[in-house]
Amino acid sequence: ESKKNFYAFIEKVENDLVNVKSAHYKLMLDRYISANKLADQVQEILASLLIVEQELQEAKIESEN
Repeated sequence: ESKKNFYAFIEKVENDLVNVKSAHYKLMLDRYISANKLADQVQEILASLLIVEQELQEAKIESEN
């Protein structure tokens, strides 16, 4: 019985590996990686915009004084 379970486990893992290595999963992974890179870039842009806004506010305050 344990030998039967062992072979069933191997077959299941092999099938799972075939599914994960399929073009569908590769495409999904590529999309997630691209979305992650885009999110990082947008986050950097927003941080830069906040810094520029703070600098403009400080410059405005200094020019008023």
